[in-house]
Amino acid sequence: MTVLRCLPFFALVACSSEKDDSAVVDTGGDTAVEHIERPESCTPIVKVDGTPVDELNDPSVGDVWTLLMFCDEVLQLGTYTLQVDPAELITIDDTDPIVTFNAAGTVTLDYRVGSRRADFSVTIQD
Repeated sequence: MTVLRCLPFFALVACSSEKDDSAVVDTGGDTAVEHIERPESCTPIVKVDGTPVDELNDPSVGDVWTLLMFCDEVLQLGTYTLQVDPAELITIDDTDPIVTFNAAGTVTLDYRVGSRRADFSVTIQD
């Protein structure tokens, strides 16, 4: 299994929610404190060129994918890890979540951005 590096970004993007659970709480003084509920957790989706991985055709040997994670259509930025099993089927770029498919077979990828995680498998064609 290959574990790949972390790439720091300057901003973290959180999931958004249509639900507005904010409320103003009276603290007894002249000022009020706004309390905002955390949005419900979203399901991370990994995309390649704007298309979810599960909607793509199987890659072929030599294909290159740049992986981007989204939650509720919001791009997730921050520190990431990318683990591949078996490692010999894919090469991972040193600085970005870019994978190159090296040999035919089935590979499992574990992609994490911040606290979000997406696992998926792909079958690499000759």
